[in-house]
Amino acid sequence: MVTRRHKVLEVGNTPASNDNLPPDTPPPATPSARRGEADGHTFRQGITTASSAFAQNCRVLEGDNLPLLRTLADNSVDSVVTDPPYGLTFMGKKWDHDVPTVEFWREVYRVLKPGGYVLSFGGTRTYHRMVVAIEDAGFDIVDQISWLYGQGFPKSRNLSKDIDRILGAEREVVGRVRMPGYQAAAAKHGVQTVNVTEYDVLSDDPITKEAKLFQGYGTALKPAQEPICVARKPHKGSIAKNVLEHGVGGLNIDACRVGTQGGTTRSHQGDYGAAGRGKSWRSGHGVVELGAGRWPANAIHDGSSDAFPGHFFYCAKPSKAEKGDTSHITVKPVALMRYLVKLVTPVGGVVLDPFAGSGTTGAAAVEEGFRAILIERDPTYAADIRRRVARYAPVCAPVTYASVCTGVDALTLAWEPLGGLEPVFSSEIDPFASKVLASRWPHVPNLGDMTKINGAEFAGKIDVLWGSTPCQTYSRAGDRAGLDDPRGALTRTFVGLIDQIGPKVAILENVKGILSDETNAFGCFLGALSGEPDNLQVEGGSWPTEGAYEGRTRRVAWRVCEAFDAGLPQYRGRLFVVGCPLGGPDPRELLPDPQGQGWNIDPNAPRDLQDVSDRDVGSVVALNADTTPKWNDKGAAYCFRAAQGSGGRSMVIVDGEVRELTPQERERAMGWPWAGDHTDIAGATPVQRQRVIGNSLAIPHVRDMGTKILAALADETIYLPLAA
Repeated sequence: MVTRRHKVLEVGNTPASNDNLPPDTPPPATPSARRGEADGHTFRQGITTASSAFAQNCRVLEGDNLPLLRTLADNSVDSVVTDPPYGLTFMGKKWDHDVPTVEFWREVYRVLKPGGYVLSFGGTRTYHRMVVAIEDAGFDIVDQISWLYGQGFPKSRNLSKDIDRILGAEREVVGRVRMPGYQAAAAKHGVQTVNVTEYDVLSDDPITKEAKLFQGYGTALKPAQEPICVARKPHKGSIAKNVLEHGVGGLNIDACRVGTQGGTTRSHQGDYGAAGRGKSWRSGHGVVELGAGRWPANAIHDGSSDAFPGHFFYCAKPSKAEKGDTSHITVKPVALMRYLVKLVTPVGGVVLDPFAGSGTTGAAAVEEGFRAILIERDPTYAADIRRRVARYAPVCAPVTYASVCTGVDALTLAWEPLGGLEPVFSSEIDPFASKVLASRWPHVPNLGDMTKINGAEFAGKIDVLWGSTPCQTYSRAGDRAGLDDPRGALTRTFVGLIDQIGPKVAILENVKGILSDETNAFGCFLGALSGEPDNLQVEGGSWPTEGAYEGRTRRVAWRVCEAFDAGLPQYRGRLFVVGCPLGGPDPRELLPDPQGQGWNIDPNAPRDLQDVSDRDVGSVVALNADTTPKWNDKGAAYCFRAAQGSGGRSMVIVDGEVRELTPQERERAMGWPWAGDHTDIAGATPVQRQRVIGNSLAIPHVRDMGTKILAALADETIYLPLAA
């Protein structure tokens, strides 16, 4: 009997469906959310709020920054380094329509520790508005740093040419020029592409007398600097006392000295002048020469000949290689942000960037050994940030993982390209699938029957344990016997292995039919995984398609994701369940996003079966269990299944003839490598290949989870300081 109350972290409200096929009718209306909890044996659908949340050394919060800032506790971050909108509507971007408001800066003030610094970039035309807002929020304006560079491009009009045009005088065309611009790609991809436009080049010789009068005149100067506001939250008493109490308030001068030679420090109170104390003047402090580099100045420049030389920190604008594949258009150099976060953040401190953008602040923070909280409302930019920051994370021991009911190990297909993830063992009994494993990864031992694995031998050696236990007993393709089928009971065996091995992350993948199983298989699994002594029940008998639960030993979260929503030309809804020990990663943060990550086909291509075939294909037709054709006009296949005779045979019409999808086409439609030959080993038959493909994993959601796991299991972790 459960005697204490257990917190439901979060649950969705959409009942699970037993059908892998897309619905023929609209889903029922979603019931309104109501607060709920698990009390005793009953799990009630609803939404509640967690009392704590786990974060990694760089945590990305996705959403509007103002409400997210309000979730953070008072005096909880050590520094704020950010590049907010300049209020210029740069390149037509809506996010740049205004500078941050006083209300916003007041929230920043609240979460920053007393004496903590804000470094905020601004535009030369609107810097004053930003600084006034920061000051009105309560900050002290301490200084301004100028980042000087020679790579700016003057956005100026040629007045002489404009005057000729207005007066109707047409100048001679002396050439053509190709200029790159930007255009938005399809909304479903959310990426930016280059659009090249050609322009006429007009002669520089003026025609009208008015144009001659203003020959050489323009409308703007060449941009060569960006101002950075240096503000500090007020503190009580001296800075030294504030540092002792809060750990912030000073600038890390020695860590930011320029060069290795020269430099000075004021080390002691100097003598007074000949006039003596109180007479006319005093010399100030004595100056001692150092060999540790020059004192950091309030000017930074890019080291180019166009910027004035001097004893300053040099930092050029980021190269194309440094920008990488980010779709953001205003990327700051990592070296610059490393310098800035190092200047104002104490050792081991937390840096907040409420306008994360391209994620450069986070990349700089993790590379310098700090921790970071990044806020970004654009989902595309947020995904870019996670990938970009991961490249700068400190090199650490690989994350180890193992899998049971491995199949042909599409898990490793998804995770191998990410790097940093190392398989320890697989567990598969199917003869053909085992041959594929031996052929593709001969160095990874296949332990065979999962029921015979001694988990104690791997205790403390495996970070992630994945299980894709048999789904036939929960799906329409099987007898739906649930836990009464020995295959269905393997979920219990899986929990036993988890308890013996003790991984930091445990993952179950299965069909969504387990959520509505009549034997309450999911409630049994959830109760056992979370450490409850009894099975959990749900009102109505069908578990929601998304939710989370905190038990005695683990927190568990789950979500149903559809492969078609991730860009694959296949309807393949799958349940992902993540369990983590209390005090470990937040399992909700490790669930895949609905769109997933890493489809191998060009993201700009239409997502239909034309993309996976080397030949043109016509309409797609699936045969149901009663062999009645079921037409699909969306160009996607129905769920590939291991037992094709029971239904779900994906067919295409080519040149008027009906045929099944080939194994190569099926592999591509799972998001596997484009070659489509993973299961094409010596002696393989099409039937064998189709069977193991239908029993395996689609790539996008699995790869997305791998990326998040890598970030979550970094050596250094932080807890997000939530407001009470």
